[in-house]
Amino acid sequence: MTKPRAETALRTWSEVDGALARLCRLDHDRQQALAEMNAELAAVKLRFNAPFEEMVGEDALLREALEQFAREHQEQFSPQKTIERLHGVLSFRTTPPAVKILRRPWTDDERIERVRAALGADCIRVREEIARDAILSRAAAGLIRPDQLAEAGLRIGRREVFELELKGEKIAECRLPIAE
Repeated sequence: MTKPRAETALRTWSEVDGALARLCRLDHDRQQALAEMNAELAAVKLRFNAPFEEMVGEDALLREALEQFAREHQEQFSPQKTIERLHGVLSFRTTPPAVKILRRPWTDDERIERVRAALGADCIRVREEIARDAILSRAAAGLIRPDQLAEAGLRIGRREVFELELKGEKIAECRLPIAE
């Protein structure tokens, strides 16, 4: 997909200055509108925050009470481990097996070595990826040639990117006539 072209081409540095001034004005206006929007959103959030927090608190208390009741009457859940009620279904589920790490004063490297020693090297996963930083430093030092990179299916790319920095600090005072 191609980038849309500007409607009017700029022909002089004066037109460039006018376009930059317009960009500063647009940036200022956008920031002002965003600040107003955020203020209104904050006011709405503040208005709904207390009732929302009450609902969240009541929800948590009811869920906790339901779980406590179900655990106290867990024998009534067998054999399906599920009881369907008018307004909901209560159930106990067994999660799939998962490896949990015990609390030990070991570093990750120590734990990996212990797993390797106790369970075997096939229980350790090694993730391989291209070391881009090493390739860049070797290429900069002349240790890697472009044909070697191509043989590996790589290339070192670089592109020139246009940047635009607006100086809109004094845009409120700056009023240039700009055709709209």
